[in-house]
Amino acid sequence: NFQLIQGMLADIAGPLDACRILAYQCAWSLDNGIPCSRQCSELKFMASDLAVKAATDAVQILGGYGYTDDY
Repeated sequence: NFQLIQGMLADIAGPLDACRILAYQCAWSLDNGIPCSRQCSELKFMASDLAVKAATDAVQILGGYGYTDDY
């Protein structure tokens, strides 16, 4: 029913899956002794950027409940 909210959640879910796949790739590389500093750096950048976007979108979706001192 709420297509805008569904779209915002989808905008978070896609990059989240990409971060998860990259994390698995980094873990596999580390387990097998393959250097992966570039991939790990990319993962840190992507995940931190996504965390900020997800938090901002969550505040927009929920209207700030629990974010302010009033509630």
